[in-house]
Amino acid sequence: MKILKPFGVFLVFVLTIVSCKKEDDTINNQLNEADNNFILQASIGNVSEIETAKIAVLKTTDTLVLSFAQQMLAEHTAAHNDLKTMGGVVGFIVKDTTDAAHATTIAQLNTLTGRVFDSTYIHNQLLDHQAAINFYTDELNNGNQLNVKAYANTILQNIRLHYQRADSIATAFYN
Repeated sequence: MKILKPFGVFLVFVLTIVSCKKEDDTINNQLNEADNNFILQASIGNVSEIETAKIAVLKTTDTLVLSFAQQMLAEHTAAHNDLKTMGGVVGFIVKDTTDAAHATTIAQLNTLTGRVFDSTYIHNQLLDHQAAINFYTDELNNGNQLNVKAYANTILQNIRLHYQRADSIATAFYN
């Protein structure tokens, strides 16, 4: 449960920023293209992580993959709920949908079993978390809206840890 504590801290941070908002501070409160793209990509990423983790929890027989999938399910569910809260604050409706590429991955995972499943799941985790690191970093560098940037900053460290753990599992899995 220590992992969920940062999400609660984030929520308090967001609510503090909102309550302290200045009426004339429109520059730092407007969503720009980077903010909009980030929220959309973060939403797709969270939903995809949740859906693939659900499949992994049901299909894997590897204890490392199972533990990782359970962590992804818990942390990305919390991150997605926080994203929805932040989206409501900034006027962006966060949906519970994924994109075509991730839908294809989800469909593929549903057809696999055993070691092939585990290998494909972990490989996709590496790819997805690297992509997430890139678009979270892009938000921090190019975003405009303070609440969106605060969310990205808070979650980015967990995304990096997810990538490192997936890489560790992949390395152990293939050796």
